[in-house]
Amino acid sequence: MDVEPKSGNPDAVKTQANSNAPNADVPSRMSLDSPRPPDTTVPEFAEGSWAPSSSTRMWSLYLDEAERHDTRLATRWKEQLDGIFIFSGFSSVAVSVFVLEGLSTLTPSSTDVLLAHLSLQLAASNNATTAAALPLPGRRESDIAATLLWSLSLILSLGCAVFSSLAQHSIQDYLRDSHAHASPPTRARIRAYMFAGLTAHRMDQAVGAIPLLLHLSVLLFISGLVTYLFPRSHTTALAVLALGAAGAVVYIIATILPIIRLSSPFRTPLSIILRRALHLVRLTSLCITKFFVSLVASESTLALFRLPKLINASRERYRGGLLRAYEDELAHAHPKSDANALEWALSSLHSDTAFESFVAAVPGFLAAEPHTYPQYTIGHLLEDPHVRLGRRIGQLLLTCPSTSPTLPPPTMMTIRTLTCLDAVWRTTAALADTSSLYWDRLFGPETAAALGPLRTGADPRVRLAAHCTTALGTRACLRELGALSPHTAYGAARTRELLAYLRALAPRALPEAPEAVARDGPLLAFGELLAAVGASGLAVDTMAVETAHLLARDVPGAASRGAQHAFAVRVCEPGVLESCARPLGPAVLRVVRRAVAALPDGADLPAGLAERLPALEKSADADEGDVFADARRATAASYSYGSSATAYSPVAGHDDFSVPIRAVLPLEAGPEAGFEAGPTYQAARDAHRMV
Repeated sequence: MDVEPKSGNPDAVKTQANSNAPNADVPSRMSLDSPRPPDTTVPEFAEGSWAPSSSTRMWSLYLDEAERHDTRLATRWKEQLDGIFIFSGFSSVAVSVFVLEGLSTLTPSSTDVLLAHLSLQLAASNNATTAAALPLPGRRESDIAATLLWSLSLILSLGCAVFSSLAQHSIQDYLRDSHAHASPPTRARIRAYMFAGLTAHRMDQAVGAIPLLLHLSVLLFISGLVTYLFPRSHTTALAVLALGAAGAVVYIIATILPIIRLSSPFRTPLSIILRRALHLVRLTSLCITKFFVSLVASESTLALFRLPKLINASRERYRGGLLRAYEDELAHAHPKSDANALEWALSSLHSDTAFESFVAAVPGFLAAEPHTYPQYTIGHLLEDPHVRLGRRIGQLLLTCPSTSPTLPPPTMMTIRTLTCLDAVWRTTAALADTSSLYWDRLFGPETAAALGPLRTGADPRVRLAAHCTTALGTRACLRELGALSPHTAYGAARTRELLAYLRALAPRALPEAPEAVARDGPLLAFGELLAAVGASGLAVDTMAVETAHLLARDVPGAASRGAQHAFAVRVCEPGVLESCARPLGPAVLRVVRRAVAALPDGADLPAGLAERLPALEKSADADEGDVFADARRATAASYSYGSSATAYSPVAGHDDFSVPIRAVLPLEAGPEAGFEAGPTYQAARDAHRMV
């Protein structure tokens, strides 16, 4: 009789689907005659399938990851056990031959018995006082010891094979039983339950300990061989003993070396056991020390703070195993290890698409934890002659549509362009405090040749990013130029090299004299950046804000009148100051005001400049007192450029080129400072605490 499934319970659906099948697994808590919940519409499912539920998707994700993990684990164990099984089989066959040879020496042969019998008859026919019977050959103690050692070796070899087979069967049972149930939630719970048992019973350590039996079997076999050979041939026995001793020394070194140097690839199963034993001894000694110290000075700092801290750290190392040991080693590793690892990764990236993925990860890497010294790592990749990361980025920029005659899909090339520009800009910004960055040598003429066409491209985002990158590159070269001494041979040659690169990099013509370039270059580069920001028509983003602040910090107090006039003309173009005043803050307008104030009264300035500057500076100062202006600018920057993870936060600094919230609003002072404790105050205080 066919029964239409009406229950919304997945167990009922499965029970009804399998009710007519032979040996159907029908749960005792649910049958066709049991009470049912209210009728609901349940779709038809094929036999053996499972009705989806609200938790099925979550458990399916768990099962996917669990299946990948179990497959990797089972593959690793299977490869290890297969090798052990094969080696133990060959070892058992070889040891069996020697065991048979040893057993033959323990019992006299038929030839020896016959000779003894003949000797006895001859002795009886002759005078017994003058002749004696030939005695049977006795059993040597060395033969007994050798046979015993070989027998033990054979037993260990066979035991190793048996344990390997049992472990393989256990793994197969785990894989079968943990993924056998049809219901994803139930299957996931069964798998979690079985995996917990696998971990609690230390299956991994058990599989790793099986080779110890095989190693001990080899040791017993060599010992038995030396014992067997010594009464028969000392030379042969000494040769075998020397080779066995050399192998034992190598084995001991391979066992101890990972304890001394964790990165050693040579290890034995005893290495992990000895490491854990040492951690256990250290933990036990610390606990005993704490016990006696607490008896003598229970209120001391050593008993209350230092020893408990050491005990907790030692206990974590003991429980963490090798993974925790690796983490501790990496915490004290030299930053060059990261650079070597990334150098190897770069050497394997041969296509532009693969290298673009690496370049896209550079900004996030620079924003990593400070203790890993990401600037050192990227700087090493920039300076390494085998990698030349900066030059490779410049070569990748040359493949973009604005600089390449071949035009791949524009969307993908725009993403590539912005990715490369972001990597170059953030690398330069991370190393902005370096006086001699050698930017021209690190990024090469390829980057300068690519930035020129990008500054005049069709995409405003690309134009603005190219201008910001050019401005920081120009700043780095100008800082190095100002620190050079032209009176030395190296200084003169390096000055000529930098001037040639600056003229290829800068969007406008620079003065001829090196002194004039070092003096007026920062102001001219700052003017070009502000003009590019105003002409882009985009919201001022993180890149533009940080670039403007870095350039404004390097603008000298006194520049030539020609440079000041050119700066005033560039920044006072229609819409430039109005679009830059509020996002960039009053620090930028102070630089503009100083440059304009230094010009003589009769200078040819744009109309209305003197009247516009005070109003704009007042507007920027008012924005400085707005506690939410920084959040609005950071939000706009994250949406316009897509870099919210490293968005500029003016709270981070407390100088003339930032807008510190702490200096404006004493958020921790509370309502008694003159502010109401309403939603606005609470939101501002929470934002302050998160920063």
